Amino acid sequence: MNAEQMQIIRECNSNIIDLLGYGNENQNNQNISILDNEKEQSENYTEEYYNQIGYLLQKQGKLDEALIAYAQAIGINPKKSWVYYHTLGGILGENNLYDKAAEAYHQAIKIKPDFPWSHYHLGVVLEKQGKSDKASTSYQNAIDLGLTII
Repeated sequence: MNAEQMQIIRECNSNIIDLLGYGNENQNNQNISILDNEKEQSENYTEEYYNQIGYLLQKQGKLDEALIAYAQAIGINPKKSWVYYHTLGGILGENNLYDKAAEAYHQAIKIKPDFPWSHYHLGVVLEKQGKSDKASTSYQNAIDLGLTII
């Protein structure tokens, strides 16, 4: 199989995973198998592989494993790491790990300060920590960046 054929397979698998992984939670194990098969067939797999694995593991409640997958995605593509830090913040916040969630959102904001949702979710975490003044500032930053659904 040549490189062009592998790229076509990767793109098809990515589309399939998007459809199956986000639409039907019962397919998570099958989706992970598809992704693992793709990984075995390719020497170079992208951060998107780890993003998808992280998402599927998160849906299964395997949060420690999901965090590792997202961390691997950050390592592969630091330029896109704000996405994964934002996602990590969500996972940590959902599990009442507010200090770590705030750290993750701060990292996302440091890398991509113009993404309003990171500011908003940081505000939510800060509010849950009882830091109302800082939460208000984060909410205002989100609004200033154009977020209108608060």
